[in-house]
Amino acid sequence: MDNVHIMQFDKMQSSLEIIKTINDNSEVKKMEYRSSDEVKASSSFVLSLLLGLQAITVLLLPLVYVAKNLMDLLCILPDDPVRIQVVSLMIMVTGISTLLFNTFEKRLHVLFSPSVRYYKIVSNSLSLHRACPGSGDLFAMGFTKRSFEWKSRMNTVQSGLIFTHLLTALAGLTGLCRVIDSVLSNDLVLIPATFAVGISQVEDLFALRTYASNESLESSNSVVVIVIMTIIPLVIASFKFGAVKFRVPSYSLKEGLGTREYKLFQLFAIFISPFYSVFFYPGLCALIYGLKSYESGHPFPEQDDAGSHFLLHMPFKFGWPKLDYGMMINLLPDVFINTVTSIIIFRVTCFTCGEKTLTKTVTNGVLGESLINLILAGFGLSSNVSAFNIGLGKLTGIMHQRMLQLCGLSLLLIAIHPPTLLALSKTSVFHLQAIHFITSMLVSVTGLSMIQGMRHLSNRDFTVIGSSIFSSFFLPNIILTSGSSLLFPVLLKLLSSSVVVAIFTAVIADRILEGRKADDENDGQHRNNHLSFSEELFSLCF
Repeated sequence: MDNVHIMQFDKMQSSLEIIKTINDNSEVKKMEYRSSDEVKASSSFVLSLLLGLQAITVLLLPLVYVAKNLMDLLCILPDDPVRIQVVSLMIMVTGISTLLFNTFEKRLHVLFSPSVRYYKIVSNSLSLHRACPGSGDLFAMGFTKRSFEWKSRMNTVQSGLIFTHLLTALAGLTGLCRVIDSVLSNDLVLIPATFAVGISQVEDLFALRTYASNESLESSNSVVVIVIMTIIPLVIASFKFGAVKFRVPSYSLKEGLGTREYKLFQLFAIFISPFYSVFFYPGLCALIYGLKSYESGHPFPEQDDAGSHFLLHMPFKFGWPKLDYGMMINLLPDVFINTVTSIIIFRVTCFTCGEKTLTKTVTNGVLGESLINLILAGFGLSSNVSAFNIGLGKLTGIMHQRMLQLCGLSLLLIAIHPPTLLALSKTSVFHLQAIHFITSMLVSVTGLSMIQGMRHLSNRDFTVIGSSIFSSFFLPNIILTSGSSLLFPVLLKLLSSSVVVAIFTAVIADRILEGRKADDENDGQHRNNHLSFSEELFSLCF
């Protein structure tokens, strides 16, 4: 009997030891999970910081290029310290827009920048109304007359931006954005439209430069040759070598230094980094020059250099909005084009960053963008959702809210530091133009790489995509050269837009060609492709 009790006691003791061992193992696992979560959080913070620096570089340099061209249109002399004030205001408005949008918007996180597409509209109106006097005449006018000249032109820019953002907000409230987004939800329409956004960025870039330098519009025909020579090798590489993998060094806080395999176009961040490093030396020289120039004084002694030049001034400092009837009619087609472009940017950014591309998310994004900029346009300038979000989504895989908030704060700090602003204003325009061009081409390549994320593509689908891309590239130039005298100005603007032509051609080709899938089948395919696209093509490439 005693032996039985002893055996039962031994069994109970062994079971207690087993339970204790299980509890110890569970505690160890909890500690491991806790430590891995801490490592993941630390890695996310460091990664957000590094990617934020890259995003500022991609964003800030084209921003300065837009500011340079805008100041030429505002009749501001190259050495006038007012240029620092305009650059400061533009950077500060960009930082405020990025910070506000990514603080209140919880689902979609994007970067803002002064877009070429908006300033090209008003720049066209400025160049048509009256050209700037020569540099000698401007200098001889004196400080008071020069200030009146550029402030009156800034008032025109301000009025045009307020009008465009007001109509964009109405489009979001009335449901027009929802209708446009329903058309763009089809991948066969979205892919050529994204390609056209990158092309239009380059065209608007050269158009803005043409208005600023009073050059002939015929000189912008070289844009076609430059884009063809750049985009063809990138397209061939995206289809030919898209699945080729390379082993490159990588580092993480959890695994340490090692190597990982990446696909070719997941390495675009590595490929583009040496190109940005070319800017480092002239940028450093400009910063040193800016520090010395800021300490030695300005070449315009009659102009005050108070700290208020580097902060936000009172709203409507340049006067209340003034719009004539002709300018309002001239802006109407541009408002439609820019609304469509914003919807494309929001939808593709959602798609590339792994978010659900809901129509409500896209519509709220356009509405939030227009309302923020409607308020900020009262200060004279505004900042819109940047097309470079498409490229940055391709580079980083995901846009962190923390990263973009850091970007907004960094831009605010840059905007109130005069030596840095002076250095940026002295940057070579050729470096800025090349960086803007390369990053715009990245947007087009990202649109084409979306084809790799689609399943069960038929010859018919390739025909729809190819015909719309071809039409968006060549048809606007043909219309501008041959049909300018036959069409109304509003219709001419719509048909000469690469984005509108790409969407219109894709919708028509999809409707006409046989074998079109039903709408519900297209929607289901879009949802399935979204998961494959974000997981396979846009994985984190760091």
